[in-house]
Amino acid sequence: MRMLDAVAFAAAILAIFAFLASSGQFRVGRWLAGLASLTAGAILFTAGLAAGAVSVGTEGYQPVRAEGPTVVANITAERLAGDSIHARITSPRGLTRTFRLSGTRLFVDAKILHWKTGTLLFGRDAEYELIELVADFADDARIGTTRPLETSKPVDVFDLASRFTSLDALVRAERGRAEIPLRPGATFELRISADGLTAEPIG
Repeated sequence: MRMLDAVAFAAAILAIFAFLASSGQFRVGRWLAGLASLTAGAILFTAGLAAGAVSVGTEGYQPVRAEGPTVVANITAERLAGDSIHARITSPRGLTRTFRLSGTRLFVDAKILHWKTGTLLFGRDAEYELIELVADFADDARIGTTRPLETSKPVDVFDLASRFTSLDALVRAERGRAEIPLRPGATFELRISADGLTAEPIG
């Protein structure tokens, strides 16, 4: 269970107990105590909803290491005949996906969330999700191919943070892009660091 899921669950349970306590206190005429319990229940319920919403909105995101770059994936790509590109991405967990795209250049896009100090109690610091592979044509206006990499979710915290400045106090959204050289047999390591998303050759 992710930490935010545990926070949401715990807050919901505590909210139920607080609401039950307020009901009992109101029945015996302890109005101030009942009001205090009701307020505490409402606060816990709101906190649980917020934690649950963030958990859903960051589904598929992975943590960024605090020290040094975080290895996102290994990727190999080569240009084939007819302006086609063959790419293979292997995640740190060993999951490999292959893609065929149309274009003469290849890029990987990522979303990065930088959580502010006040939200670290939820176990967040910085996290990322790969968005898509993008191939384009460097020398003309032909449209290349895009292949999605991100997890489908009903709401994305990155989109909300990019749209609403009121969330700046909680989280900063950053988009990263790295170009992948098209070299047969070469493997590149995708990394996220203070410099953003980069592709470094292995070996």
